[in-house]
Amino acid sequence: MKSKTLLYLGITAIVLIAVWGLPRLFDKGGSEEAVDFSLSSINEENIDRIRIAQADKKTELERTSGGWQVAEFEVDSEKISIIWDKLSDASITGPVARNQANHAKFKVAETDGLKVIFQKGTEEVEAIIIGKSGSSFGTTYIRQVGDDNVYIINADLSSSFPLEVSYWRNKDIVSVNRDQVDRIDIVTPDYDLTLSKQTDNTWLAEDASRATTTPERIMNSLFSNLAPLQANGFIEGDDLVAFNNEAKDTRVKVLSGSEEVLAELELVKQDDNWWVRLESSETVYEVPQYRISSIILNGEELFEPGND
Repeated sequence: MKSKTLLYLGITAIVLIAVWGLPRLFDKGGSEEAVDFSLSSINEENIDRIRIAQADKKTELERTSGGWQVAEFEVDSEKISIIWDKLSDASITGPVARNQANHAKFKVAETDGLKVIFQKGTEEVEAIIIGKSGSSFGTTYIRQVGDDNVYIINADLSSSFPLEVSYWRNKDIVSVNRDQVDRIDIVTPDYDLTLSKQTDNTWLAEDASRATTTPERIMNSLFSNLAPLQANGFIEGDDLVAFNNEAKDTRVKVLSGSEEVLAELELVKQDDNWWVRLESSETVYEVPQYRISSIILNGEELFEPGND
């Protein structure tokens, strides 16, 4: 065999060793094995408590007879559904590493990984540590607590378990069924406005001296922002004290045909947002301007000629 041919064969062998051998330096040197790690036990029926911890921060979600709660607040059920959906469709491959020395590389070390414990009552069903995002889109490095093996799950879990209580809280302030509404009273420091449904299902807008039919597009936008009215966040601490001390001279009351109050909102303008409280609640929400402007209609614009 010619020397040049031998040289080519030698180079090829070196390349193959590099490609197939080097990745195995991350583990303990064994051959690839079947994955014995499954999260199939984590589902809506089997879990009623989720404990999340990282470093010295902790958050706990608990399912009660009235639904999921976090720090005694109602949890957004959609956030919980996202967890079940991601895990039900996820597959796990690996291990990609078997040595504890590699945990820091994948962010699954006890010191910096995101630990999530799933429980049924007081019984621990599964405990995992979530690391950084994988090299492929929508994947995450994870490992079981107590096991050095690191796996890849084809689900984006790194953003699914925040420690912030505000992330989990339900931000729906109220949801109004349009079919039940017959009148909306809007009170502001500058004007009062009443919207009343007519027998032909159009809406009449009236102030102290004028009346006009409200364009359908405006009513559609109004009800779209009331079903539900969603907040961006919550008002607490000094801002809550400030809200309580403010005069509530902007109000929206939604009534049925029998004069039943379906919703009553107290609002305070704050920079580019509104602070909003449902009259029957102690919680104060922060709502962006564009949502409230679709509800607190501008009387002067409504009564302008040609506004239809």
